[in-house]
Amino acid sequence: GHRSTYNTTWLRMFASDQDDGMDASRGANSNAHLASAEVHVPSLCYDDLCTGGDAMRWRLASLLAAHGAVLVSGTPIEPRTVTTVARMLGPLQPQIYG
Repeated sequence: GHRSTYNTTWLRMFASDQDDGMDASRGANSNAHLASAEVHVPSLCYDDLCTGGDAMRWRLASLLAAHGAVLVSGTPIEPRTVTTVARMLGPLQPQIYG
């Protein structure tokens, strides 16, 4: 599978010293841990997602909850493919973001 690696210089460019207000217990420098860590976004194969049933959907949901993002490799470039993957997690809801 695919693995992305980012060096600390890149992470420092995009890290924020401002608390986002989401979790007051994290303190003022909530992204300080990024300065010495490498970012890894997990990935899953599209074909496995389509044929793996509930076990693969659970894996997708678990990785998304744990990491905030999941790369889906081998995804077709056809229209509505993103919608197909999103519906594996649950029904889509109209929202204001377009």
